[in-house]
Amino acid sequence: MVARPRFGLQGVLTLALVGVMVAALAHLATDDSPDPEQLLADTRRAVESAGSFRIAVRTQLDIEDPEASRSAPPHRMSTEGSWSTRRSHTRHAGVFGGDESIVDGEAAYHRYLGSADDQAEPVWTMTETDRITDEGLAGELHQRGLGLDDDDMAFVADQTAVEAAAWIYMGGTDASIATMSVTTGGYVGIDASIFGGFSGAPTGFLEAIAELGHPDVTYDGNGGSTLVATLRAPEDLVDAYGHPIPDGTVELAVGPDHLPTALQVRIDQDTVRSLTEVEFTAWKEPVDIQVPSGDQVDTTPWLDEDGLRQLTRITFLAPAARPEGWGLMVSSTDDSGTFDPGYDECLGVQLDWVGDERAGSAENEYFSTLLTPVDCALDLDPTPFQPGGPGGFPSRPDPELPEEVEVLVGDMAVAVQSNFPSPEQDALIASLAPVDVEALIAIASAPPPGE
Repeated sequence: MVARPRFGLQGVLTLALVGVMVAALAHLATDDSPDPEQLLADTRRAVESAGSFRIAVRTQLDIEDPEASRSAPPHRMSTEGSWSTRRSHTRHAGVFGGDESIVDGEAAYHRYLGSADDQAEPVWTMTETDRITDEGLAGELHQRGLGLDDDDMAFVADQTAVEAAAWIYMGGTDASIATMSVTTGGYVGIDASIFGGFSGAPTGFLEAIAELGHPDVTYDGNGGSTLVATLRAPEDLVDAYGHPIPDGTVELAVGPDHLPTALQVRIDQDTVRSLTEVEFTAWKEPVDIQVPSGDQVDTTPWLDEDGLRQLTRITFLAPAARPEGWGLMVSSTDDSGTFDPGYDECLGVQLDWVGDERAGSAENEYFSTLLTPVDCALDLDPTPFQPGGPGGFPSRPDPELPEEVEVLVGDMAVAVQSNFPSPEQDALIASLAPVDVEALIAIASAPPPGE
């Protein structure tokens, strides 16, 4: 026989009192949890007034390729950065190496970081930020969506969709791809998404939580809170992208001073799973960012001056009859923009003379010449040059490129393309004459039209 407990009146009253106390404590805990909308508003004000902070971003990307024999290892990317109202400094490490960027008001500096074995200090390149175009987030999403087709492997489309979602949930619905690109040296991957909201105060991720989800708040009892929400992309951005955009699960930890301490964003799309973790530190502490100067900076990143000076087999030619105000773009036949005659002694030089409407020329005018040592050109195509060609030079046609003519000027084979009528093109060809490499560099040192 099991004994049953007996409760007198006092025991009953005690149990009732305990129940009331538990209910009261539960009610008190609920009351202590801040209102999500109020917490977001307070956090935004705190961030806007902070003026500086440090940030660390870690992203892991797991990709399943159904056609692969085994699962690929996860992709891990990281970004360290510091930010103030005038300057930012980021160092990015990813699958394809690392790079470093500094933004100082209207100027952005970037350099690729070599391996630990590299002895030379990498040189910075400088870009004026007002030359970076920004088509808006909807425009960028539209372009990315157009780039997807039925021939893409599944994980390519899934990864692109996850990146699109990250831009929205970490940068906000008004995220600036241009700001993200400038801040991270052109990299606009998932872990850089948070920088897309840094065009003013970095509040894009807060705006995304407020606008795209219904956050709940948990209170840790020590003055800190955690916001948890599932975010969904707005219809106008989904329409611009032209494909489904996955939801994102967001957790934001906020300290007693209403400043963020950590952000976690998880986005999954079929074959791709991503987890991004952001740590915020050093709010309101001084940020010392040294801006590169002098020999540390290459002010003409579009031009390989030292490489051009090494091309001893090239006789540089320029049309003396070119219109006033033409700009010049220089590239090599290996498409890298750099020149290494030791790697390829038959390396050619492409000189694209382009009209600049700001200087009075027609915007779409162009006269392009590809300079190649004649022996190299004949090795590729033994067709002889015939006398009496355009400009009075020997010439030969290219059956595969009917719009192109190749003339022989001294020891250079010059392939010419332009959009000028034949008489004007012939006059430009007739005026081709040797030009000193330093004079050519001086012309090409100006930013190309449209850059």
